Amino acid sequence: MLGQIENISDLVDFFRELHFYKPEVEQAFKRVEIASEIYSYIRENGNCEHSKLKKVLNFDDGRFISNTVYYMTKIGKYKVGKTNFIKIK
Repeated sequence: MLGQIENISDLVDFFRELHFYKPEVEQAFKRVEIASEIYSYIRENGNCEHSKLKKVLNFDDGRFISNTVYYMTKIGKYKVGKTNFIKIK
């Protein structure tokens, strides 16, 4: 995943017409990093309440974390239960 984002970043840097995508590419790098932190935390501590990740990871943007968890559930990495607990599949 990180290699694909790096390739896209190289393309955005190379082609002047694509420079307006630079913020999205930077956000993608941040999302990969936070997804890795979420996975590591859940692997080490077991299930985690979705609403407490912001505090646990010491990250300011709760919506960003929520969206990242949503994307990770879509690819099958996590499962969110009825009480908003996250667990690794």
